[in-house]
Amino acid sequence: MAVPWEVWTQVTRRWRDYRLRRQWADAVARVAIRTGGLLVIVAILGVAFVLLAESWPLFRSPVFRPVSDGTVLEPAPLPVMATTLLMDDYGETLVGVAPDGQWHLLAWPSLKRLQTGGLIPPTEKVDSTAPTPPVTAGGADPWGRRGAVATASGQIWLWEPTWNWQYEGDRRTLAGLSVQALPWVQVPLAPDEAVTRLTVLAGDRLEQTQVAALTSRGRLFLVVGQRAGGLFEERWVPAVWEVRPRPPQTTALALAQGYLYVGTSEGDVWVYELQEGTPPVRRETVRLYPEAPAPVTALTPLLGRLALAVGDARGRVCVAFPVRRDEGWQFTRVRDFRPQDGAIRSIVAAQLTRGFLTLTDRGTVAWHHSTAGTTRFEARMPGTAWSHGVLARDLGPVLLVDTSGRGHAYRLRDPHPEVSLRALFGRVWYEGYDRPRFIWQSSSGSQAFEPKYSLVPLIFGTLKGTFYALVFAVPLGLLGALYMGQFMHPTVRAQLKPVIELMAGLPSVVLGFVAGLWLAPRAEAWFPALLVWHGAFLIGGLTSPLVWRLWPWKPQERSRQDQLKLVVLALWLTALFLTCLAGNRAIEQVLFGGNYHRWFQEHWGWTYEQRNALVVGFAMGYTVVPIIFSIAEEAIAAVPRDWIAGALALGATPWQTLRSIVIPASLSGIVSAVMVGFGRAVGETMIVLMATGNTPVLDPSPFVGFRTISANLAVELPEAAVGDTHYRVLFLSALLLFGFTIVVNTVAELLRERIRRQYYQR
Repeated sequence: MAVPWEVWTQVTRRWRDYRLRRQWADAVARVAIRTGGLLVIVAILGVAFVLLAESWPLFRSPVFRPVSDGTVLEPAPLPVMATTLLMDDYGETLVGVAPDGQWHLLAWPSLKRLQTGGLIPPTEKVDSTAPTPPVTAGGADPWGRRGAVATASGQIWLWEPTWNWQYEGDRRTLAGLSVQALPWVQVPLAPDEAVTRLTVLAGDRLEQTQVAALTSRGRLFLVVGQRAGGLFEERWVPAVWEVRPRPPQTTALALAQGYLYVGTSEGDVWVYELQEGTPPVRRETVRLYPEAPAPVTALTPLLGRLALAVGDARGRVCVAFPVRRDEGWQFTRVRDFRPQDGAIRSIVAAQLTRGFLTLTDRGTVAWHHSTAGTTRFEARMPGTAWSHGVLARDLGPVLLVDTSGRGHAYRLRDPHPEVSLRALFGRVWYEGYDRPRFIWQSSSGSQAFEPKYSLVPLIFGTLKGTFYALVFAVPLGLLGALYMGQFMHPTVRAQLKPVIELMAGLPSVVLGFVAGLWLAPRAEAWFPALLVWHGAFLIGGLTSPLVWRLWPWKPQERSRQDQLKLVVLALWLTALFLTCLAGNRAIEQVLFGGNYHRWFQEHWGWTYEQRNALVVGFAMGYTVVPIIFSIAEEAIAAVPRDWIAGALALGATPWQTLRSIVIPASLSGIVSAVMVGFGRAVGETMIVLMATGNTPVLDPSPFVGFRTISANLAVELPEAAVGDTHYRVLFLSALLLFGFTIVVNTVAELLRERIRRQYYQR
C-alpha cells in the first residue's frame, strides 16, 4: 500500500525538525560543558593570580633615588650640626641646632630655613669677656624626638621640639615649631677640655633623658636623670658619673636598654651596665672580629634598643645584642652583612622597622635589615664622603650629610624590608633568644616588637595535623571499604553505606566544638585506658570470630547474620573499652607509676596538653574517613565480578582473591582515595582552630597543639592591615597551601593513571 505524498512529506519534515533540534541540543550541551570546564580552569587560575598578586610585592627590590622636580636638586649647605637633626613624622621638615646655639627649622628637600629661634641664652658665658659659648657637640634621639647639646663650658642642654600642625579637611599645614630647652647639668671639664661627642637616649620625660659625653681628653661621662623628692613631690635631678675604667681610645658610643656601649680603636666593644642610682659598671669587653680586628667606627641601636648595628674601619657591618648564657648576658655578634667599600662613618636606624643605612667615607650607601639578615641595596656616589644621615618615620624622605656639611636629599621606598627567604623559611636569631629558631609571631602590643614571620611552624603544623588525621582515617576507611565491598551482604551494604557517607556532611565546626570541649578533657582523664584500649581493639578484632562462633543464636538469612555480626562486634569492643576504662587508675599505676604526665616529662621530655594533636587527629580523621571510604569502595566495587568469580572457581579463598585480584585491580582508586583524604585534611580549619591550643610551635610531640596554615589565615587575616607586610605574608602562606593542594592532587592523578596503566598492560 502506497503512502500518500502528504503523509510522507509530513513525516520527513518532522524527522528533519527532530534532527535539527537534536543537533542544536548537542551543540548547546557541548558549548555549556566546554564553558563550564573553562570557567573552572579560569576560577582556579584567578585564585592563583590573586594570591600571587598580593604576595609578589614582598619580593620587590627597594628604590633609592635622588629627589628631583624635573632636575636633580643640588646639595645645599646645612646651617646646623648634622648630629642634632630631627625630622618630623611626615618627612616634610627638619630641625637642628647650629654651633652658635640657635635652632633652625628647615624644609625638606630644599633645606630652606622656615623658622629660627634661640636655644642657649646669651647670658651663659665662659668668662666675663667671652661671647655666647659655641656648641661643641650634639646628639639626638629620633624615637623620642629629643636632643642634647654641649657648650664649650661643659653645660649640657636638653631640647625637645614640638611641631604645631593644623588640619583643615584633607590639608595639613605647619603653624610653627616650639622648642622646650632645659639647662640640665654641668660636666666637670678641665680648662682646655671640651665635649666632642654626645649620644642621647630619651626617657618618658625630658628630665629622664640619658646622655653619654666624650671629651677631647678621652674622658667619658654618663648623665642620667634620677628620681628625687617624696611621694607627692616627685622631681628628677641629673646625676653625672665619670665612666671608669675607660677605654684607651673611644671611637663610637651608643646607649641602649640598660647598657652603655663604647667602641674602641682596637676593635673592642666595652659594655657597661646601667642601674638606677649607681655608676656604670663594666661587664665585659667583646672583640667582634677576633680574627682581624679593626677600629669600631659606628654604633647605633636599632628599633627596640636591644640590638646594635656595628660598623668598623674595614667596612664590615654586623648586628649584635645581649644573649643569655649560663654565666649571664653576653654581648654577641649575631649576623653579618655585605662588607662595604670604605670605613663605616655613620649608621642611621629606621624608626618603624629594624632596617638601617650604612654610610662610608667613600660615598657608599647601603640599606640593610636586621631580622631579614639581608643587604637590600647598595649605591655608590664617587667623590663623596658621608658623615651623617636622617631617615623619616615611614622611610620615604632621606637626608644624607657629607663631610663638608652639605645635605643631599633622597627618597627610599621599601615597604617590606623584613621579608626574605631566610626570614620565611630559615632559622633566625631573634632578639632576646639564645639561639636561632623557627618562630611565627606576627603582632604584639609594643611598637618596638620584632615581627617573626617564619612559615616553617605553620607548614609543620599543617603536616602534623594531616599525619595524625590520616593515622586514624586511612586504616578505618580502607579496611571498611574492603570489608563492605567484598564480604558484606548487599542488603546490609545498601543500608550501611549511606550512613557512612552521611558522616561527611557533619559541619566541621560542630566536630571541633565537641572535640575541644567534650573529648579533650575526657581524653586527658582516660588517657591510660585509651592507650591500652588501642591494643585491646586489635585483640578484639582478632578474637571477634571466636566470639561469633560462641554466640548462642544465629539467624538463617545471610543479611541478618551480617547485621548481627556488626552488633556483636560493637558489643564486644564496647565491653573491652569499658573494661579498660574501669581499670584506668590501675593501668596508670602499672605503666606510668601513678602519673603519666610526670612519666612522659621525665622519660621523653613531653608535656601533655589537654588540646593536643591526638585529639585533633581523631576529630579530623572522623571527617576524612567518609571520603577515603567512598572513593575506595567505589574503586573496589568497579572490579569486574567475572574476575572474582574466576578466581574463586579456580580454588582461591576469599582472602586470596582479595589480595591477588581485588586490591591490585582497584589500587589506583585506593591511592586516589588516600590522596584526596590527604588534601581534605590539609585544608581543614575549624577543627584545628577549636580543638588545639592553636600555638605555632615546632614540636613533634603528639601531646601538644599546633597551628596550621588554614587556621592561621582564619585567625589573623581579618585583623591584618590591608597592604601591610603581615597581610601579604598571610597571602603568601595561602599561596603555598593552594600550590601544595594542587601538587598533591596532580601527583595523585598521575600516580593513579600510572598504576592503572601498569596493571592493565600486564
